[in-house]
Amino acid sequence: MLDPRELYSYDSQVRSELDGLNPVLVHLLDGYIDAGSVSHGLRKYILEQCDHAVLAEFDLDQVHDYRYRRPQFVFDTNRLDSMIDFSLAIHRVTDPAGKTFLLLAGPEPDHQWHRVAAGVFEVCQD
Repeated sequence: MLDPRELYSYDSQVRSELDGLNPVLVHLLDGYIDAGSVSHGLRKYILEQCDHAVLAEFDLDQVHDYRYRRPQFVFDTNRLDSMIDFSLAIHRVTDPAGKTFLLLAGPEPDHQWHRVAAGVFEVCQD
């Protein structure tokens, strides 16, 4: 297996905010089966309602199959206006009651599952 540390970027400042805490990891991965888009909706709600920062972000170009799911392009008449992209990241989240947890969110990896899992484990245990 290739080195998992080369699969993600890591924010040491956000990590330092977790010193002395033992946060639980919640995962809300978008995949083929998401009845009622619950994972997608819950992730969106949490990130809109809670204080959060990206602790680690994975390189989707290595683990994602864009033939299956692609970013959305937004056009204004005949010109490209924007692109709605997605990411696979671990967020440090603090809920309104002050409880901190980690949220692994984004599209389910299509490739290199063991490497992604090892990277998640490294980030959470670091």
